[in-house]
Amino acid sequence: MEQYKNTKPLFAIVGMAKTNEKLSFTEGKVPDIIKISLHPYIAVYKEKKMANTTIVVFFVDDNNREITNRLTFQMFFVFDKLPLELDGENVKINDNDVILSILDTTIGGLRTVLYEWLDGSELQNCLQPVDMEELYKQTQVSFSNIKEKC
Repeated sequence: MEQYKNTKPLFAIVGMAKTNEKLSFTEGKVPDIIKISLHPYIAVYKEKKMANTTIVVFFVDDNNREITNRLTFQMFFVFDKLPLELDGENVKINDNDVILSILDTTIGGLRTVLYEWLDGSELQNCLQPVDMEELYKQTQVSFSNIKEKC
């Protein structure tokens, strides 16, 4: 039998936040063709060895016009070693697997919050799997040297 060492986690979740606004539609009738629009961000706080992921979600019609208000979901993580850093003006990825893991963890949390936000609306039935590779490519990163508590 193969034995596994008890390893220290690469990150810890230290908080979550979401907007409190209920779902609302910009038009009275939901169009026949709708898509979910996800906008991912990672903010890195170097001095605190923290990062927070933010995903802004809304639905659009087939012409990419917003048909709902926006839901913003955030998760906050701490690390022993940051998975990415700023190298001059470029982002240097130290551990790609950790980046994928925190994005995957954020999507898992988002799905629960999103399902509750949709609260029985007809949009609740059109939630599809998230293409993690595409989400990863779209992710924007910013850095801060904030030293006070976040």
